[in-house]
Amino acid sequence: MNRLVNRTYIRGIQRYFVVSIPLSVLILGLFLYFNFSNPKQAYAAVSGDYRSIATGNWGSTSTWETYNGSSWVAAGVTPGSSNNVITIQTGHTVTIAANVTVDQVVVDAGGTLIVQSAKTMTLANGTGDDLTVNGILTIGGTLGAQASTSTIDNGTVTLSSGGSHTFAAGATININTGDFYIAQSTSFTTTTGIWTINSGATFQYDVNGGSLPLATWNSGSTCIVTGLTSTVPGNLTQTFHHFTWNCAGQTSTEKLSGLLTTVNGDFTCISSGAGRLRFTQQESFTLRIGGDFYMQGGLLYVSCKGAADSILVTGNYIQTGGTFGLTDGTTEGGITPTYMTVNNFSLSNGTFDMTSNVGNSSGNGVTALMINGNYNQTGGTFTETATTGANYGYGNVYYCKTGTQTFERSAGTMSNNVNFTVNTGSILDMNTYSLAGAGTFNLSSGGALILASPDGISSSGATGNVQVTGTRTFSTSANYTYDATSAQVTGSGLPASVNNLNIDNSGHVSLTNTTSVSGILTLTNGQLITNANELVVTNAATSSINSFSSTKYIRGNLRRYVNTTGSYDFPIGTSAYYELININFSSMTGFTNVLSSFTNDNPINPSYPLTGIAINGTTVDSMLNYGYWTVTPNSAMTGGTYSITLNEKGHTNSAGTPASYCVLKRANSTSSWQTVGTHSSTTQSESGGTATALRTGLNSFSQFSIGKNSGIGGLPIQLIKFDVKRNKDVVDIVWSTASEINNDYFTIERSINGIQFEELHRISGAGNSTIINKYEDADAHPFAGTSYYRLKQTDYDGRFTYSAIKSVDIIATGFNQLNLKITAVFPNPFSEKLTVAFESKVAAEIKIRLINSTGQIEFEEYFNAALGNNEYNFSDKTGLKPGVYIFEIESDGAKDSKRVIKK
Repeated sequence: MNRLVNRTYIRGIQRYFVVSIPLSVLILGLFLYFNFSNPKQAYAAVSGDYRSIATGNWGSTSTWETYNGSSWVAAGVTPGSSNNVITIQTGHTVTIAANVTVDQVVVDAGGTLIVQSAKTMTLANGTGDDLTVNGILTIGGTLGAQASTSTIDNGTVTLSSGGSHTFAAGATININTGDFYIAQSTSFTTTTGIWTINSGATFQYDVNGGSLPLATWNSGSTCIVTGLTSTVPGNLTQTFHHFTWNCAGQTSTEKLSGLLTTVNGDFTCISSGAGRLRFTQQESFTLRIGGDFYMQGGLLYVSCKGAADSILVTGNYIQTGGTFGLTDGTTEGGITPTYMTVNNFSLSNGTFDMTSNVGNSSGNGVTALMINGNYNQTGGTFTETATTGANYGYGNVYYCKTGTQTFERSAGTMSNNVNFTVNTGSILDMNTYSLAGAGTFNLSSGGALILASPDGISSSGATGNVQVTGTRTFSTSANYTYDATSAQVTGSGLPASVNNLNIDNSGHVSLTNTTSVSGILTLTNGQLITNANELVVTNAATSSINSFSSTKYIRGNLRRYVNTTGSYDFPIGTSAYYELININFSSMTGFTNVLSSFTNDNPINPSYPLTGIAINGTTVDSMLNYGYWTVTPNSAMTGGTYSITLNEKGHTNSAGTPASYCVLKRANSTSSWQTVGTHSSTTQSESGGTATALRTGLNSFSQFSIGKNSGIGGLPIQLIKFDVKRNKDVVDIVWSTASEINNDYFTIERSINGIQFEELHRISGAGNSTIINKYEDADAHPFAGTSYYRLKQTDYDGRFTYSAIKSVDIIATGFNQLNLKITAVFPNPFSEKLTVAFESKVAAEIKIRLINSTGQIEFEEYFNAALGNNEYNFSDKTGLKPGVYIFEIESDGAKDSKRVIKK
C-alpha cells in the first residue's frame, strides 16, 4: 500500500495544454494550490475527500467540509471508512467522542486528533496509508487497526494511560524521522512484524512493567524507557539502535537480568530516580554498544556478582553525572572479572566506580576497564569503593591502544585500589598530568610513556606523572619520551636500563641516575644533562643515536658500546656550545665501549707548554681555548686503529689560517700534548665558529684538543720573543727572531677588545737572516684599561701570519687621551635589556657598538654624552644569539669596552 504523502491523482491534465495560454496559466495555478498549499498533503483533491474546517467533534458535520469534484463544500454527513482521504488540518483539534471506523486519515502538522477514553477508532484497510500522523494523535480510548498501514511522519502519537492500541494480522506502523510514539499504557500489540522505528524516530516507553514492542529498530532509531518505578519491561532481548534509560520515578534496585545485549548506537543513562539499575544480577552476559555510552545521571551498575560480564563499547564513554560501577552488591562477587572496553574515556562529573563489591576471598569483585583511546578527566571521581582488603574488590585499568593515546586529568580525583597498566604497543602521553590513587602502576614491556612533568617519573611519593601509592613498575623493555618546554628531570622511577629514550624538551632534561639505552637514543629537541651520571647506549649499532645537532645534544658523560669496525658520533657539549666528536674504528679489539666528555677549560697547563710540535713543517705553538675532550674505553685497546674528528665551538682565538689546525693528544692534564698518529692535512677547517680537525692511525685513548699555529712558528721567521710591557704612560713592544726568510715587514696591531685590531706601526724586516734580530716599538697612547697587541709578519710575496695575542693593563689616571671610562654594566649576563654607566671628561658625541665573538658589529649608533656620569640603555631588538659580546664606546680616539654575555 502506498504512503498517503505519495498519493497524487492528476486526471486529464494533458488536454488543458491545448487551450489558450491564459487558461493554461489559470489551471496550473489551481493545480499548484490544491497540491502544495499544505506541505504534508501534496496531492490533488478528489470527490469524496474530507477535511476539517474547525476544531470540534468527529461526529459533528460542522467540523468538516467535503470535496464535490470541483470545490470544497459543507459536509452533509461526517466522514467514515467509505470516504476518500480525511484530513485534520493545521490548527484544528478533532475529538472522537463516539466509535468510528475510518480509512486514509491524515493529521497535518499542527493538527490534533484525540480518541477519547472508552471510545474506539478502527482503521479499515483501504487504499493507501490508512493513518498518517504529521501532527499529534492522542489515544485515550482504543485505536484498533485492521490489516492497515499507519505512518507517523514528523508527528507525535501518545497512547495515554488507559488507552489501547491493537493491531490485526497484517497491520503495520511506521515511525519516521523526527517522530515520537509515547506509550503511557501497556495495552498495545507488541507482536513481531508490526512496528518499524526508522532513523531519527523515537519510541518512548513511559509505563511500569509491560513489554516493549518487538520492533524493527532501524539505524538511527531510539528507544527511551522513562516510566519504570519497580518492574522492568519485557522484550529487552532485541537489537536496538539508540537506547536511553530515564526513569525519574524509579524507587528500587532493578535488574535487567542480562537481557539487554545489543545496542548498535548510543546507550544513555539519565536517571534511575531513588533506585539503581543493574544490567545483570549474576548472569554471565555481554552487552555490545556500537556507539557511545553516555552516563548523565542515576545509579547504574553492570552486575552484582560480576560473573564474567562484559560491556563492549565501540565508541566513547562520556560521563557528566551520576554513578556508574562495574560491580555492585553486598554479596561476594565472581572470580572472573567484570570487563568493559571503550574507545575514549571522558569524566567531567559524577563517579566512575570500578567496583563497590564486597568479597571475602581473593579474586572476588575484580574488574577490568580497557581504554582504547584517550582518557580525559575534568571533574568527578574515578575510584573503587569495595570494603575489603587489597586482595579483592579492586579495579584494573588497561591503556591498550596500538599507538599514542593521551591521559589528561585537569580536575577531579582518582582514589582507592585501582591498578593501571600501559599495555605492550601502547604509548601513553601524560603531558603534565598526574595519575593517582592507592593502586599500582605498570608500564609493560613494549609499552611507552610520554612525560612532561618537571619531575618526570618517581619511584615513590607525590611527584611526577605517576603518583599512585602502590607499587610502580616501569619496564626496562619499555620506551620513554621526555616532552616539555621547560626543565625536567628523568626522575627516580626511570629504570637503570630502558629500551628507547627520546629527549624532546626545548629546555633541557637532567638524568637523575645513570641510565642505559638498549634500543635507540633520539635527541629530538634540547639538551640531555647527565651531571655526574652517565648516559649509556648499549646498542652497538652506529645508528643507535639519531637526530642530534648543534641544538640537541648531551651535556656531560656519554658512553657508547661499539663494534670492532664502524663510525660513531658522540654528540656532546656544554651549556653554550656543541662539541661533536666522531670516532671511526678499524678492526678494533680489546674493549666494548667508550666514555666521552668535554671539559670547558684552558687546554694548556702552564707547567707543560707546547714544545717540539709541528704539522707539515708548521710549528704548533697554541691551542683553541674553549676546552678539551676526554675519551676513555672500558679496557685497553689491544688491536686495530681508529681515527678521531674533533669539532670545537666557543673558542675566541681562531687561527688566521685554519690549515694549521691539528688534533693533539695527551694522557691527562699533567702530561704534555703530543701529535700521536697521522695528521690529515685536508680536513682542517673553520665554518660558522666551529673548528674541525682529523687524526688517523690512533691506537690508544686519553684527552684530545685542537692545536694551531699562532701565526709565526712554521713560517719564514723563527720568532723567539714577543712581549708587551707597561712603561709609565706608554707600552713598550719588543720582539726578536732567530732567523728570517723573505721577511718584508712587521705590523704592530692593537685592540681594545681582543677581537677587532687596528694597525699601529709598520716596521721593516731583515729580509733574509740567520742571526738573532731584535726589534723595539712603543704605543705612546694606549687604551685605558686592557690593551691587546699582536705581531703580523708579511713576506715579499704578500703571505702573512700572526703571533699570539699579548695584553697589558693600563691605569686610567695620568693618560691625557682618556676621555671615556665604563664604570658599570648591568645586568650581566642580560636577556633583552642592558644598562651601561660611563664617565666622559668632555661633552661629546660617542659611538656605541656591540661586537660578537667573531668581530662582527651587531649593533651601532651614536649617543650624545654629557660631561661627567652618563647612562646608556641598550635593548635587543634583533634577537641576538646567546654568547659573549664586547660592548664598546668610542670618541675622538678614546675607547673603552666591557665583555657582556647574552643569555
